[in-house]
Amino acid sequence: MNQKPGHKWLVAGAALVVLLLGALLCFLVEKYRISEAENLSQQASDRMSRQLEQQLTQDLTPVYALAALVRQGQGKLQDFDGTARSFMALSPEVSALQLAPKGVVQSIVPLSGHEKAIGHNLLTDEKRNREARLAVQTGRLTLAGPFELIQGGEAVVGRLPVFLDGTPESFWGFTIALIRMPGFLKAARLADLEGLGYSYELWRVHPDTGRRQVFARSSTPLSAEPVTASFDVPNGRWFLGVAPATGWLDASRLATEIFLVILLTLAFGWVLHRHLRAQQALAESEVRYRTLYEATPAMLHSIDAQGRIISVSQQWLNTLGYTREEVIGRKSSDFLTEESRRHAVETVLPEFFRTGSCADVPYQFVAKDGHILDVLLSATGERDPAGRIVRSLAIVTDITERKHLELAAAQNEQRMELALAGADLGWWDLDLPTERFTYNPRVVTMLGYAPGEIGPSVKDFLELLHPEDAAGLSSAYYACLKGETPGFQAEYRIRHKEERWTWILSRGKVVGRNEQGRALRMTGTNLDISERKRIETELRKREARLATLIASMQDIVIVYDTDGRLVEYFHPQHAHRPAYRPREEMLGKTNEEILPADVARLYDEAIVGIVMDGKPRVFEYKLAIGGDDYLSETTISPMLDTAGFPTGFLALVSDITAERAAQREIEHLAHTNALLLESVGEGIYGVDLSSHAIFVNPAALAMLGFSEAELLGREQHPLFHHHRQDGTPYSADACPIRLTLNDGRIRHDENEWFWRKDGTGFPVSLTVTPVEEGGQRKGAVVVFRDITERKASEERIHSLAFYDPLTHLPNRRMLLDRLGTALSASARRGTYGAILFLDLDNFKILNDTKGHDYGDLLLVAAAERLLSCVRSEDTVARLGGDEFVVMLEDLSTEPGQATAEAGAIGRKICHALAEDYALHEYSHRCTASIGICLFQGNKVEVGRLLKRADLAMYQAKSAGRNAIRFFEAD
Repeated sequence: MNQKPGHKWLVAGAALVVLLLGALLCFLVEKYRISEAENLSQQASDRMSRQLEQQLTQDLTPVYALAALVRQGQGKLQDFDGTARSFMALSPEVSALQLAPKGVVQSIVPLSGHEKAIGHNLLTDEKRNREARLAVQTGRLTLAGPFELIQGGEAVVGRLPVFLDGTPESFWGFTIALIRMPGFLKAARLADLEGLGYSYELWRVHPDTGRRQVFARSSTPLSAEPVTASFDVPNGRWFLGVAPATGWLDASRLATEIFLVILLTLAFGWVLHRHLRAQQALAESEVRYRTLYEATPAMLHSIDAQGRIISVSQQWLNTLGYTREEVIGRKSSDFLTEESRRHAVETVLPEFFRTGSCADVPYQFVAKDGHILDVLLSATGERDPAGRIVRSLAIVTDITERKHLELAAAQNEQRMELALAGADLGWWDLDLPTERFTYNPRVVTMLGYAPGEIGPSVKDFLELLHPEDAAGLSSAYYACLKGETPGFQAEYRIRHKEERWTWILSRGKVVGRNEQGRALRMTGTNLDISERKRIETELRKREARLATLIASMQDIVIVYDTDGRLVEYFHPQHAHRPAYRPREEMLGKTNEEILPADVARLYDEAIVGIVMDGKPRVFEYKLAIGGDDYLSETTISPMLDTAGFPTGFLALVSDITAERAAQREIEHLAHTNALLLESVGEGIYGVDLSSHAIFVNPAALAMLGFSEAELLGREQHPLFHHHRQDGTPYSADACPIRLTLNDGRIRHDENEWFWRKDGTGFPVSLTVTPVEEGGQRKGAVVVFRDITERKASEERIHSLAFYDPLTHLPNRRMLLDRLGTALSASARRGTYGAILFLDLDNFKILNDTKGHDYGDLLLVAAAERLLSCVRSEDTVARLGGDEFVVMLEDLSTEPGQATAEAGAIGRKICHALAEDYALHEYSHRCTASIGICLFQGNKVEVGRLLKRADLAMYQAKSAGRNAIRFFEAD
């Protein structure tokens, strides 16, 4: 059938219109894609420009540090070689550091490879060193290059003029850093752009020629006009051009799109030309379209009106690992994660079928092997004549790697913040060339300041430093800078906002050095150790008092740990015998390493016995010292904690050489020398086999309060040995005297108890020795000593270790032990407890005006009032100074009720402490500030509970004193 001529022109005109519309669509799509590519390229260029700028700033830091040292030394720099190498170790990109007094290069580290630069005058070389003269004129750092060095290789050179007193007339010369371009570019990771699919050029406008100088480019040349980012360098600007390595325009993709447009145009013309062949032509066109669509190198898919996939590109299949048969006909949402599927079905697809487009929709696709891909999906819809969306064209961009990098960076930053907060650490960072000091809020809040109240300069903190600590801090700081120590650590005092000294432990490390080893950057942490320092001071005072007490004793004192090693050894100066070995040779060693085997075995058996039954052991032994034999009597007792577990062992060694000699002499002369018997200071009496007293010396009568007539002929056990110390009856069968009469063994006991005639008792050290004549046992001799004073000394030692000597309240050591027990009990019972941290208000004024005697009276009175305000099972402790702690146990299981109970007791204490005190003739009024912190179980460690209560107490003081505040976690 022939068409009319007008029909041909109609077909041609309509085809032309379709062709133009298709071309316009291709133009818009490619323009959009190019715009997106330009945005991504610009972001990559901007990000890399910042990295280059930061790396250059870091690598130029050593010139500032060297300049500061030159100014500090008024033109002299000691050990330039060592200092430069320490800086260069932190900045490997810096290949050399130089000093150029008066502009002439005189010192270079390392010298090898740079010999040609020695003697080079930077101020007279018109051709190469215009920047050096510019540096002197402006007084600022200038950067020369990149250019070829005299000694070979390409580098940039940073020159900083040094003025000793800040005036042009005091110009000293230059500190110089040579930065090799390859190392600098590698450190800045410029080549990473190629891994991201970009080509690049790094260039500048040459200051002499005005032409573009490219000094770094990718292995793949730029194939398209790049996007450009710039950044300032000293006295210049560098530019970074970036473009996709494949160019802005994807030729294969554009060819496909143009071909599709032509194909659609021909199909449209064919429909008009042959209406009856329209379906066949459309089908053929559709096949060709799908073939080209599926072969495109991008991730594409199309869905129909029901959301089923009707076309998919091979790249889509390759990326997700599916075959075409596994995909066609299934819904696109089937390949999404559950969260992305819900977002697609409920939000994206309804909006797409309403508007006909969507852009940069974040989805998560699930590959066939199960791994997750993060993508951005953009789609446009194809409508039928009725305006309904019948098919989509979706472009899928894989952003998985970018998401992983962003997530990793966020997680690293969060972990660091959590670690610092958990350790209660302040973090700081010092840029040495600029002296810029940055820190987190904890650095200043531990000093009582709010963020922003102390400036961003080290000098602002040094003004608060205790003068006595300045030298030590400076020594540690410069030792770290020079590389003499692996890190920086110092303890020093800083003035708190409340005009008190806060102890700080600073630790840091140099994290950036140049090629010469000069430090560029230091970072570290601050920790408030005031409480630790206070405890150390208290311990030193308590140990001094304990040492004084021990020094007054007659016996040798030995302390063992639970492993049987000597941890303390005291030999009194007035001892009757010389020391067995010097103290330093004995500490840290076991008895087997010090004593003869037979003596060491006695000690070990005693310690084992104590571990088994908890009872002290007494034994005797002979020891050769300096050629003479000495007889010793040793009493070993367990050192127990409040829970009854041994923490060590205390041994008191008495020299009984003379005592035993006297005892033997008494036994030998018992019948012939009564005067000798009466002269002995120990109590001595003899018994026959029936345990009746047959003689008694005056010392025994004096200690017991009986007359000789009241004792002789009577059985001694029911007379003055009838009950133990706690009042329980003492069976005669267990009496050591009766036992010796039965078996003939010598017995010694340090824990016996005798009763005087007036009914009072006293502790005795008892030795029972059998008496034999002709091989027949006749009786026994009992020698005893009143050890009341020795027992009192042992109790005083225990009291000094666990109680405050002024108020007799538990000290910090006992408080911490009881608090640990209370936390465990709270966990078992599910009840709350509370810590009340008290500080007497304006206590220092009383001490300063009336003296410490009045202050001590007030502390004792306050302790008594505190005890009257709490239950017997509660603990009241004095931490030192005017600080007290009250620990309440077994409060309510409900936090609200427990808070109310603790608050009521706190108010009761405030009221009791606020009543007038009668201190001698002086009437004084004193209030208290109380901080309260609840606890339940072992959720919070002991030290942190006290710190929280302490913080709440300071809040009470800040609120005007005579107040109560509860700790509230942020």
